Amino acid sequence: MLLSQINENAIEVKTNDAKVSAKNASIQMTFVASLCFFDSFCFTFSFGSYFNERFFQLYSGIKEIVSSNYGHRLHFEGNDEFHEISLLFNEMAEKLSEKNQKMNLTLQAGSEKDYSVNDILALKGCWSA
Repeated sequence: MLLSQINENAIEVKTNDAKVSAKNASIQMTFVASLCFFDSFCFTFSFGSYFNERFFQLYSGIKEIVSSNYGHRLHFEGNDEFHEISLLFNEMAEKLSEKNQKMNLTLQAGSEKDYSVNDILALKGCWSA
């Protein structure tokens, strides 16, 4: 009978130790999970705001080009895709600016010429056909 009581006490002590260890582990895991959640939450907002800012700059640049402001340029730092896009965008804006200048010179030179009524009617007939 004495041996069974000693075994029973040992089992209770081990059970109580296991409960304390489980509670400590549960608290530690809750702390680690909360820390990971907070980190991922912060990362989500910083990551999102980083790309939102760059997309907004790209969007604004496209709007400037559409409104015929060919002098607008994009400047993205780094070696990512946005930097490459900005280089291509700036090259496109430069070419559009050159074409626009050439077209204006051509139109100015063309407006100085005296067109006859027959030339204008021939052009109208060409477009309507």
